[in-house]
Amino acid sequence: MSIVKVKDVNKIGRPCMVTDELAAKVVAFLFRTTLENGNMPDDLTGAKQFGISERSFRSIRLKHGLDRWTIRRFLANKTKQQSEDDSFSLGYTPFGGAWLLVPLLLSSVIAKAVSVLRMPKGALVTAWQLVLTILLWSILGFSRFFHLDDFRSKSDLGLALLTGRVKLLADSTLWGMVHSLPEESIDAFYQTTASGIIDGNDPDSGTKVSLDDHVVPSFTRLNPKPLGKTRVPTRGRSYPAVRLYYYYDMIKKRFIALQVKLADERLSKVLPDLIAHLKDLRQRAGCLCDSCLIVVAIKAVCLLP
Repeated sequence: MSIVKVKDVNKIGRPCMVTDELAAKVVAFLFRTTLENGNMPDDLTGAKQFGISERSFRSIRLKHGLDRWTIRRFLANKTKQQSEDDSFSLGYTPFGGAWLLVPLLLSSVIAKAVSVLRMPKGALVTAWQLVLTILLWSILGFSRFFHLDDFRSKSDLGLALLTGRVKLLADSTLWGMVHSLPEESIDAFYQTTASGIIDGNDPDSGTKVSLDDHVVPSFTRLNPKPLGKTRVPTRGRSYPAVRLYYYYDMIKKRFIALQVKLADERLSKVLPDLIAHLKDLRQRAGCLCDSCLIVVAIKAVCLLP
């Protein structure tokens, strides 16, 4: 048994006039004109448009399945469906109660804070979509991003539309967006929301504040560990961790602000900085007098003159 290799020889005659690029243009032309005019143009008109023969134009059209009878049937069904859709129909979602938050969100400081949040260059997710997804996940009781995919397949269009999308973001997308936000943009978002919670016209707002801390582990595979290792009381072991300091308004019963410090920076060490930050937030909110400001720390009460 022998294998004979045939060498390619130069083809004699005129090159083929119908190329893949030309076929793509013809198909795009047929789709565009059919949707605009409601009827497919005849082959002779289309052939003159591209400078080819009527036979070549028809061959391209039939090769790509653009049969006139099928197209007419499709357009007739589409027109009938559009007439039926003129009368709206109600949709049902188990998350309809979340839509009641829309007026509250629009009237809150969130709307102002979202306007200062700058997304990374080339991001396909808007600032509203990112903030609404994180906010709804907190309301629904999810504390970690990786739980998002567990719930993503069970959610419906009603919840996705509330985030400004037709499908919920994946946990990897949400995680990547959060960690790629510019640092100055995150700081502007935080300053806007924190100062907006304190009411400058209310003499009791932000005057009696509780400060508490919580050590949160940070699980990472980076070596060396960027945060070092610190004992985490809730786990009884040492992990890379940060220490969160949160401000709680004891009169209005609401959280005001949050500060992130290194895990070894205990409350006794950073208390002056925390109080200075609280004063700055009050000034941003329009509170010019701190004569009655009381800061309650762990086993300590500070009455600021």
